Amino acid sequence: AETAPASQNLTFNIYAGGIEALNADYTIRNLPNKNSEIAIDVTTDGFIGKLFPWAGVYKTVGHFDGDFFVPEEHSSISDWKGKPKIKKLDFKDGEAISYSEEKGGDKELNDNLPPKMTDNAVDMLSALMILFRQVETKDTCNTAATVFDGKRKFNIQLTNPANAAIEPSGYSAYTGPALKCTLTVVPLEGFSERDQEKGWMAVQNHTAKRGKLPEIWLAELGTDKTLTPVRMEISSAYGNVVAHLSDYKAD
Repeated sequence: AETAPASQNLTFNIYAGGIEALNADYTIRNLPNKNSEIAIDVTTDGFIGKLFPWAGVYKTVGHFDGDFFVPEEHSSISDWKGKPKIKKLDFKDGEAISYSEEKGGDKELNDNLPPKMTDNAVDMLSALMILFRQVETKDTCNTAATVFDGKRKFNIQLTNPANAAIEPSGYSAYTGPALKCTLTVVPLEGFSERDQEKGWMAVQNHTAKRGKLPEIWLAELGTDKTLTPVRMEISSAYGNVVAHLSDYKAD
C-alpha cells in the first residue's frame, strides 16, 4: 500500500429509515512530527437533530509501525443538550496507561489499569486504522483488532469478504467496485449483562436476530491506494440505517 495522503476528509450522511439522522466527518491528517491525527466528528441532523441534539468528537494521535497503528493519546467529547462528557486515554509505547472521565465538573482518573484489559489493545480509531491497513495488505477482510475503551475490552472483526459495487445514486460521492465486509464486535473483558442491551451491542444483537449483521464497504478513492470506508449499512426492524459517503477531499 502507498502512504496515505497528507490529509483526507470524508463526509458521511447517515439515514435511518430514509430520514437523514446524522452527519459524520472522518479526517486523517499527517502532522509535522510524522504522527497522524484521526478525527471523527458526528452530529445529529435534520428533524432528528432538533429532537435529539447530540454531538460527538473523537480524536487519536499516533503513527503506523508496519500494519500496527501505535496510539499516543485518544479523546472523546460527547455533548447531549449542551452537557459535555470528556473521556481521555493516554498511551505509552502503544499501551494504555491511564483513563479519565469528566462530566459536570466531576473528574475521575484511573492510572492503574489492569494488564488483562490493556494488553495488545488500542483505542477505537487506532483499531479502525489497523483493520483498514490489514485489509489493504491482505486484499481481503478476515481480520480483527482489539480495543480498550477505558472500561471494556473487545475485538472488532471484519469477516465475510464479498466483491460488491456502489451503484450511481444521488446519495453517494463514490461509484465503482468495493469490498464488502461484515462488521462485528466480540466482548472480551469488562462487559456486564446491561452492556449487551445498550449502544453497539444492542444494535448488533438486534440485527443478528434478524440474520443480517452490520456491513461496511471499503474502496480505493482517487489515485491514492489506501482503502477507505465508502458505505455502511445496519438492518433493523425500524428500517435500514445507511451511511453514504457524500463528499471526499484529499491533499
